[in-house]
Amino acid sequence: MCRFLKSLAEIAQLCGEKEVLAQVKLSFKGTSGAKMVVTRSLQLTVKKTTRTQKTLEGQLLMVKDGERIAVSSRVAELDQIMPQYLGVSKAVLDNVIFCHQDESLWPMSEPGVLKKKFDEIFEALKYTKAIDNIKVLRKKQHEELGKYKIIEQHAKEDKDKGEKVCDFANLADFANSVSGREALARAIRRNRNVAYSDP
Repeated sequence: MCRFLKSLAEIAQLCGEKEVLAQVKLSFKGTSGAKMVVTRSLQLTVKKTTRTQKTLEGQLLMVKDGERIAVSSRVAELDQIMPQYLGVSKAVLDNVIFCHQDESLWPMSEPGVLKKKFDEIFEALKYTKAIDNIKVLRKKQHEELGKYKIIEQHAKEDKDKGEKVCDFANLADFANSVSGREALARAIRRNRNVAYSDP
């Protein structure tokens, strides 16, 4: 972009203009299959000692099934939606596809800078955040599982106690019934006979 601005400044000097307008267009086929044209307009104002560059409103034109849709937006919004339509991340656009010739030797740079570029391109930060989120979720699930195991153990103990109480209640009902009393009396007599017959 720096050389582009220098060229605009030279054009302004040659023409004797204080203000130069420029427009850059890119035509491509979007991820949805629609033909797209993105337009970015620039304004360069040249004063005696300074140059000021201003990016004007951008435009995105979509042509799909013969229908033309023009979307006019601010530069920040255009910068955010363009990677989606191109189907690549912003880091790939900046460092690979639209990398200026002067900056194209970044793969030969120092290891720290190189790692940072590769992390941006391969979105390593998103991956590490996802792994961290999975670890946090796994820890929470493990804690929940521990709580449910304790609740299950208490429920089993309560069930066993309840079954014992039911067995005692059934035994009491059986003992209170007429046939139950007779069976109980027979069992007691048998036990007595066994006790008396032992020497």
